[in-house]
Amino acid sequence: MPLHVRHAILAALLSQSLPAEAGQFFCAADLSTGFKFTGTGWLSTNFIVTDMRFTIAPADSSGSTYTVTKLGEAYPTHRCTNDLPPGGPIHLLCGGLGSGFVFNEATLRFQETYGFGFIDGDSTQDTPAITIGKCSSIP
Repeated sequence: MPLHVRHAILAALLSQSLPAEAGQFFCAADLSTGFKFTGTGWLSTNFIVTDMRFTIAPADSSGSTYTVTKLGEAYPTHRCTNDLPPGGPIHLLCGGLGSGFVFNEATLRFQETYGFGFIDGDSTQDTPAITIGKCSSIP
């Protein structure tokens, strides 16, 4: 089944289990790439994105703050600010120095970044990465 069809089905299912609020989205990662330490050096690598899915929802009624929550997690991974005026499309900027999430409602695309790892020294525990994907509006 094509990925966009699976997204539409999941968005329809989520819309039945989430309260009806404007500006909710279901997002799924398409690609993720970054760097990993192999024990002898750093190499570029691709990551498996099968389970990287998120919901974006308003954090309050102001239209200026949103949360990003990974499916299956109890708490949001990001709290975001809409940098466009309320009432129109949203453009979210989330995160800080080590990680971030950016979403553009006009294109229904997102980017998530994880920046720790390399700067902390040579370790197989942290792998800097950037993930890209697409979102669907939850009716």
